[in-house]
Amino acid sequence: MVYLNLFLQSSNTLTKDDLVGTKLEGKLTTKTQFTALSMWLSNFIRYEGKTIYFVKGQMNTLPKRENPNLIGQRSINSVINKLESIGLIKTRTGRNSFQEGENLLSTVRANKEIVLFSKRLINFEIAKQKNPPYVLLAKRKAHQSSLETSLDFKHDAYTREIEKVMKEYNDFLNQQKIECNGDIISDFHLTRKYQVGVWSNKFQFTEYKNPFRHGGRSGGKIANMKKELRKKIKINGQPTTQIDIPCSYLNFLYREATGKWLDKDAYDIGYPKKYRDVLKVWFQILLGSNSFGGVHGTLTRYYHQEASNEWRKLYNSFMDEIGGKENRKEVSETIIKENPEVEEYFLLGKAFQTHLQWLEANMVFNVAHQLSLAGIPCLTVHDEYIVPKENEPYVLEIMFSTGYSKPDLFKSKRIR
Repeated sequence: MVYLNLFLQSSNTLTKDDLVGTKLEGKLTTKTQFTALSMWLSNFIRYEGKTIYFVKGQMNTLPKRENPNLIGQRSINSVINKLESIGLIKTRTGRNSFQEGENLLSTVRANKEIVLFSKRLINFEIAKQKNPPYVLLAKRKAHQSSLETSLDFKHDAYTREIEKVMKEYNDFLNQQKIECNGDIISDFHLTRKYQVGVWSNKFQFTEYKNPFRHGGRSGGKIANMKKELRKKIKINGQPTTQIDIPCSYLNFLYREATGKWLDKDAYDIGYPKKYRDVLKVWFQILLGSNSFGGVHGTLTRYYHQEASNEWRKLYNSFMDEIGGKENRKEVSETIIKENPEVEEYFLLGKAFQTHLQWLEANMVFNVAHQLSLAGIPCLTVHDEYIVPKENEPYVLEIMFSTGYSKPDLFKSKRIR
């Protein structure tokens, strides 16, 4: 998946004179439009033959570290609309969400005609181009909203280390041949996104003291694939296998609090095993809520807004098993009682849950980076590693044993 790269620019500065005799003559007037045109044409040359994903709609101008020329969304849209109006390209309008995903973003293909047009107008030198950043900071616009505003920030030792690690990891992935159902997946630029704070409800937003201790997960084409499709991924012609970190949030919490990984199935707390998927969601919600009432409200919201039909059937059966919804508190209390080593960390709210996400993301990408240094390609999806089957034994060996090169940067200060 290739995203519109706002860092790409031509070596020459475009003006009205450059458009004389072309289909674009007289259609662009402002300096910002010409800067946006240079950026778009550079993208078409850089990603020739590929589909470029972008937001086509209203959006705040991204900060300078993500948008060095401060090109506004109006100019980005205006230029692509002009190029489409003269028949050089065709766009497919998505749902214009800021969230990543093939069906949510708009697309345009860098076809031969637009590439030839671009090469006639600009001088594009790949060696002089800079990479977009790998560390992003954002703020959600409202409670339960997927819309975000990107924010600027000053680097510290942690963010500089993440930039270094993610660059090395992405560079390694881009040297591999990764495909799914015959389609080549290339031009990896996986980022890690952190949130500046959290919405507790529709009216209350709490800023984190240090946002770079919360979240930090990644996205991209692999993460947005359906799970069934990910099983068909091949790396360098080899079939792959998926390796999950069991009970990931709880596992990372145990490791940080006790120095040891879980040696049991945390979801086995006395209920029939067929309800494991229900309890898995229950655990995660319990770690991100402030009260039992909040847990049960979030469960209800998950049931109606996010859960699959299969999960809903299982949940309904589980409610019958425990004697009705009025007994949900007993389930929550059982979960906490069965984990005495970390019971104090339940019901600490959303901010603590995003701190657990931070622990998880740090370790997952540290393992993936360490594997790349050993010459083993590894894709990640939250708490899952996708690696060539022949490397599975080695991955299983190091995923619970590898450490950080700079451990002080990754230690939690919230877990004793």
